[in-house]
Amino acid sequence: EMTMGDWSSDVCSSDLSLYLKDLTTGATISYRADESYYPASSIKGPYVVAVYETLVDTGRTRASSVAGLAESAIVNSDNNAFRSLREAYGASVFGTWLQSFGFDTSGYGGSYSYRVYYYPHTSATQLAQMWEHMYEYLSSGTDSAGYLASLFEQREVSPIADAVGDKYKSWGKAGWYPSRGGMGARPATVDAGIVFADARPYLVVAMSDAPSELEALTTVFVGLEDAHRDMV
Repeated sequence: EMTMGDWSSDVCSSDLSLYLKDLTTGATISYRADESYYPASSIKGPYVVAVYETLVDTGRTRASSVAGLAESAIVNSDNNAFRSLREAYGASVFGTWLQSFGFDTSGYGGSYSYRVYYYPHTSATQLAQMWEHMYEYLSSGTDSAGYLASLFEQREVSPIADAVGDKYKSWGKAGWYPSRGGMGARPATVDAGIVFADARPYLVVAMSDAPSELEALTTVFVGLEDAHRDMV
């Protein structure tokens, strides 16, 4: 059983949820993984993949009209780029994508949540389900998948990359927010993605309501890497 000893003392009053899955063995570690959090910019990654898989790959939208916004939204976590994508392609593309791989949208605040909010609250388990599908898609070898995989590898802010980057390549999309705001915004520090740990890649998610505590979350991912290494 994991302890939260690495969770920085200055944010120890904040809630933390974890989910880790070894993608080779299927073994998992979780901690309060069904608690719901404001996802902040971590939701941009799944939304961009939804646009590509649902619209670009089906020929309904040109890659050239999406690529620049996708890069800004993922690599730089640019809010204006994400807003432009949402205004152009709406929320239904996200709902269609979620349902395409069996995601239970009724447990995701129903269709209302992801249709109304740009950053709908979600849980570590739900974000992990999105990333497991994203891992399969990003590994598929298509032009779109290869382009997006390169963006997720290059993202500028990532507690996951800060924790394991000296050893392993990773994909991910972090999110952070310092305070309460409009449209349901809450304090948050989140990262989710894939760590390519030798022959045993793993999916990992950490979500917290700590206000933009990226360094503290990095220590959590260091602990999760240790835990993964010890998994049988």
